[in-house]
Amino acid sequence: MKTQWIDLFNEIAEDRKHIHLHQMSGWKDIEDIALWEDYVADVIQGQIQPKDRIFEAGCGCGCFLLTIKKFYPDITVAGIDAAVSAIQRIQKEILPEKEARYFKVGILPDGLNQEPSASYNIVLSNSVFQYIQKKEDAEKSVQEMIRITKPGGKIIIADVVDEAFRSINEEKMRALWDGYGEEQGYPCHAYYAKEWWNRFQTEGNSLFIRHVDVEKYWRRKYRYVVYIDKQIA
Repeated sequence: MKTQWIDLFNEIAEDRKHIHLHQMSGWKDIEDIALWEDYVADVIQGQIQPKDRIFEAGCGCGCFLLTIKKFYPDITVAGIDAAVSAIQRIQKEILPEKEARYFKVGILPDGLNQEPSASYNIVLSNSVFQYIQKKEDAEKSVQEMIRITKPGGKIIIADVVDEAFRSINEEKMRALWDGYGEEQGYPCHAYYAKEWWNRFQTEGNSLFIRHVDVEKYWRRKYRYVVYIDKQIA
């Protein structure tokens, strides 16, 4: 993730004008909590089991994980994020110490090195891969996510920007973020053709790609979700 984006998300996490947790993590265009919760529920597709351990790569202020925890109160959540302010807010304001200690500062892909192998039932990343400019870093990030997932577990990578819809995404991002794509502003998003993900089936892991079905989520037509099932050893 380029420094400019990290600086922006640090500022958003510190900004007290955002009243909803997901807005503190950068989803400032979604004002309706019900819409946000519908989006999260659609992404996870009922895959959570009681007492699951769930990790998020690029967790922001914890909005995605804590929405899942609202649905499944007995799960354990953990995560890393590049924005120091977001992690500090989790640790100081959002979660009690016994839960907040599972959240750390870290940048993909190397930030995942601090997590033990086969530790989580589900490892997810939501709306993060568009900030990983180098495809080799993206590939290593996915490999690390697979590594820390338990055999039989699932990796979920949501809100991936489809290469086929580059032009419409660029148009909408310029309207949403001042300075997007400008030389002194925020670097353009990274795009992924759906075929790019086929490389992660080589070791027997199954892979499925779909678009979310929440009609009011305006990005859904040109962004998609990747589901990888890790084979049982």
